[in-house]
Amino acid sequence: MVPAVAVSTWVLLALPGVHALPPPLSPRGGPKVDLAAEHANKQCGAKDPHRGEEWLGAEPQDQHCHQSLLTNCSVTYAPMACPESCPMIVPNHAFACLFTCAKPEYCSEYNPDRPFADRSLGTCMPCKVEGCKYCTKVDECKVCHDGFVLVTDDDGNQSCVFYMDKAGVFDKIATGVIIVIAIVVVLGMIWGCCGGGHPDAEVNAYAIVRARRHRHLCKTLRWELSNKRNAVQWLSLAFNFHRQNICGVGLSLFYNSVVFTMCVAFVIWMVTSMVYAGSGVQTALSSFDSDPLDLYTNGLLPQNGAPAVVISRLYVCHGKSHENLHNTLNEFATMNFFGLGVLWVVLFGMLLFFTKRQKVNTAIFNSKNATMADYALRITGLPKDFTEEADLKAWLEGEFRKACPGKFPRPPLIEDMGKTQGDVKKDREDTPIEVYGVSLCYDYLKEWGPVDDILMNMNMRLEVQAAEEANASEAVDDKYRRFLTTKNLGGDKAVQERIKKDRDQVKKWFEGTAEERLKTNGEAFCVFNWNEDLDRVLKEYSREGSSLKNLCHPRNPGQPIEILFVNSEPPSVNWQFLGTPLSVKAIIKGLAFIACLILIVLCCILIPYYQFILKPYGALGSMASGTKTAVMGQVVGGLNTIVQIQIWMTSFNVGFHRRENMDRMVLMCNVLLIFVNIGFSILVSAFQAYSK
Repeated sequence: MVPAVAVSTWVLLALPGVHALPPPLSPRGGPKVDLAAEHANKQCGAKDPHRGEEWLGAEPQDQHCHQSLLTNCSVTYAPMACPESCPMIVPNHAFACLFTCAKPEYCSEYNPDRPFADRSLGTCMPCKVEGCKYCTKVDECKVCHDGFVLVTDDDGNQSCVFYMDKAGVFDKIATGVIIVIAIVVVLGMIWGCCGGGHPDAEVNAYAIVRARRHRHLCKTLRWELSNKRNAVQWLSLAFNFHRQNICGVGLSLFYNSVVFTMCVAFVIWMVTSMVYAGSGVQTALSSFDSDPLDLYTNGLLPQNGAPAVVISRLYVCHGKSHENLHNTLNEFATMNFFGLGVLWVVLFGMLLFFTKRQKVNTAIFNSKNATMADYALRITGLPKDFTEEADLKAWLEGEFRKACPGKFPRPPLIEDMGKTQGDVKKDREDTPIEVYGVSLCYDYLKEWGPVDDILMNMNMRLEVQAAEEANASEAVDDKYRRFLTTKNLGGDKAVQERIKKDRDQVKKWFEGTAEERLKTNGEAFCVFNWNEDLDRVLKEYSREGSSLKNLCHPRNPGQPIEILFVNSEPPSVNWQFLGTPLSVKAIIKGLAFIACLILIVLCCILIPYYQFILKPYGALGSMASGTKTAVMGQVVGGLNTIVQIQIWMTSFNVGFHRRENMDRMVLMCNVLLIFVNIGFSILVSAFQAYSK
């Protein structure tokens, strides 16, 4: 019959967080273990086997020094003894059933939280001096971890202080930054009070209003201009952007990317769930949540009225070696490694398929919807000093009509006669090939800034004129009125002066001397009235023996004309670079500059950050915090932003004629930057985990 004191003790054990009374001593001086140790499989780690009425201590051998050993998840450390060459038991900081036999001075190497070698217990214990590498007493530190300085205050209390904190490096940096910001703010206030407002304050305020308006107009909406009461309509979530052109092919491709992201998330969830379920780690980790009744059932009943012993929450062993916690975790790590490897291959394959599919979707979309590129051909081999667009249009139209003679049927003209009469169709006469106009590709790289300024000024004036006309019309609803005037551009006088200045500059470009006039790069875009005419010209040009094959401009007889298909819209062209041939040397030079920039950030910022800040704290088993991480976080984040900006600027200045080629370089370089950042973090984590 179990004594009452034992029963009350077991009741205490059933309550979470309640400690048991001191256990009775075994013949070796250590406490007895629970019954789970007796029933454990002999291959389930270090055990204290039962022989008759004695408990025999499980003693690891010399070859077990400095190796991770596993108990049966129930036996306590007291009845065990390590070899004399490594006499201290170092419990694992993460799993209570794992331990290591080590020398006294190596306690913190295997568990940074236990730097004190308590020889009376034969176990490494915690030390009151945080950051200490080797404690001679519970409150006395002999050596601090690398990067920490041992400091003793006036009361004799010891502490290990990070060497940069002791010198106040980051506090000084933070103070300096605050002082600089304060000085800038004060100087700005003084400038505003003494010097008055900025001369372009009103123009800048108008620019902000325009930017906000532009952002609002960029939202995806359906415009029904014929509906004066509700011109703007929101699109349904179920709207199919592949079947109707709302704002170009980009919108349908964007929604494809959203669906692709959802598919990637599902694949990741499926693979990781399979790895987790197939490894058995769930069973191993469930031992942390053992029911108190199970602890009582598997425990050792007290004998002769002795108090009960403490029962480890990791007692579950089940007598099967493959369910051993250590083996299970190793198996999970292995499966996780291969699972993530397979996942990487699968996701890479999905990305390639998605990229291919996006191109197919683009082709399908363009075949179903009319775009500007469907009406234009690129013409090369023209004289660079030939800038008369009307003459070029007439010459191209005449040559195309010679190559494709005859008249061709045209689609009927459809006129909207209102809701009462509906659409009215009128037949058109057959006509020969019609060229609507030509757009010359000017070589204006040296005049890039002035050209953009003139275009921006013109757009702002047109926007003000449009607002004035809309406000004067009674048909415009009040919520669509925009109260913009020339006052927002600096006043009538400033606008007229700017117009005169811009016109004088443009006159020099097109009517000035030979040195002042702009020249082309020898290319032009030929725009047709009808898409069928474009197809006829392309078909004729591809025919063997066609007169278009040997076509040359009269002013450039030695250079044959080349007719090329256009597969990009005007906004996708870097017009300022069309006069400069793209060279492989420029691309290699840009990539080399970006690689050097990333290498400088890696060697001068990331590696020192790890070596002098993260590594010392990693030896403690903790993470750096406070001012040091705040300052370095801002520095690293700011540098990454600067590098990304430099990547875009370098890729842009390489001179790509089409933006999509520039975007490829930007994407590739940003992937490299992210790979360096993530790879550095993984290597740091791996080094901290396996360096011991």
